[in-house]
Amino acid sequence: MIPKAITENFDPDVTEVDPPQFDGLEDRPTESFNVTFSQPVTEPLFLDDTQRPVILKAAYSLFLRHSFHSITWEDVARESEQPVQVVRYWFDTKLEILKDAILIEHQDYLAKIKLWTKGDLSPREKLRRYLRTLLLRAHQMPLLTLILREDPEVYYALTREYDDLKLQLQPISAEMLAELMDEAAAPHEWPSEDLVMRGQLLLEFSHIISVYLRDPSPSGIARKSFTKILADLIIDGIDGCPELGSPP
Repeated sequence: MIPKAITENFDPDVTEVDPPQFDGLEDRPTESFNVTFSQPVTEPLFLDDTQRPVILKAAYSLFLRHSFHSITWEDVARESEQPVQVVRYWFDTKLEILKDAILIEHQDYLAKIKLWTKGDLSPREKLRRYLRTLLLRAHQMPLLTLILREDPEVYYALTREYDDLKLQLQPISAEMLAELMDEAAAPHEWPSEDLVMRGQLLLEFSHIISVYLRDPSPSGIARKSFTKILADLIIDGIDGCPELGSPP
């Protein structure tokens, strides 16, 4: 179920990004018992299913403010107001916390895509909207973007540790984009393999633009205008992009 805070008044042009929702996560079975750690535990730890989302939310905030390498278990415990032993019960490594925080952020982003592309839209308009959400992905996923920009070695460590993470973080498949292009560009004579290749190219292109796009751009264009003009240019071509003016 999509949280209400996500589904109300979503517009990919927003300049502020609401933090992702950390409720309703799948947790390990919980009970009160002794857990062995390097630090001695003098009494049984109380564990319940509210702790993991609280820890994730706190860690998410820390990762946005500080480098991954500088954050300690004690920092996470202090930020979440949980004992270190409780944090270490729910998460085996810092990479696991980071991975789960990014996945929650991604789920929030997917909910926004679903909201903004619903309704009775023409194939061309739906493709345009998907493209704009892809171009704005970095803005909607600030934690992943920060890791990609500032700590790429951490991202590589994540993808080595969790083989399916890249696939999980893919917002839309090249095949789905190919289907949208097939309908939006009809009639055409592109073979199916060419459509999929074009879909993959759009995914890679939008990812690069999204990660490295600043607001404003180096030429002074605001993110809202930049992504709108670029999406219109790709979907409609130069002749159909009035913001660029009429060709001579």
